[in-house]
Amino acid sequence: MKSSVCGLVLVCALGLPAWGQSPVTKDCEANAACVALVEQAQQQSKAGQLAEAEKSYKLAYEVSHDPRLLFNIARVLDKRGQGKEATTYYQQFIAAPVEDQEQKMKAREYVAQLEVKSAPPPLAPVVKATPHQLPATATSKQNDRPIYKRGWFWGVIAGSAAAVGLGIGLGVGLSSQGPTVPGGTNTAEPTF
Repeated sequence: MKSSVCGLVLVCALGLPAWGQSPVTKDCEANAACVALVEQAQQQSKAGQLAEAEKSYKLAYEVSHDPRLLFNIARVLDKRGQGKEATTYYQQFIAAPVEDQEQKMKAREYVAQLEVKSAPPPLAPVVKATPHQLPATATSKQNDRPIYKRGWFWGVIAGSAAAVGLGIGLGVGLSSQGPTVPGGTNTAEPTF
């Protein structure tokens, strides 16, 4: 009994990679657990659960060490806005022994896009404005607003309404006045 237990331990120990060695690369399709994790990650990614999809892809990679999964991990990280970590996974994928050159080309394009995003913005040239010039931003902000949202428009509307009201009020008030001489007073009417 002792010898069978020792033999089993020896077989298991020899089957595992030694400490410090890189794990054996397998196709994910050959491992049911990996396939299930990848399907789960794809569903999570489609549902917008990117953090969970990242975890599932990483677990699938731990199970199979299929380098094609590095691209999927990088895509999810990229979508989550973690460009630096995504670039690391893209570069690992590019360096991996994967025959799919088209996929590697896509990875290179994504790395280039991430490098452009992470590059510091160019310095804006300093332009001195003369005192009578307005900054371009002030004039463009005014031109972007619709006319009904400008103060002068409502000033014109209010002034016009006041003028029309004043004109109507004066017209009605002056036209309804009767004779200025009270009734019953003697008035002389000249006759010739």
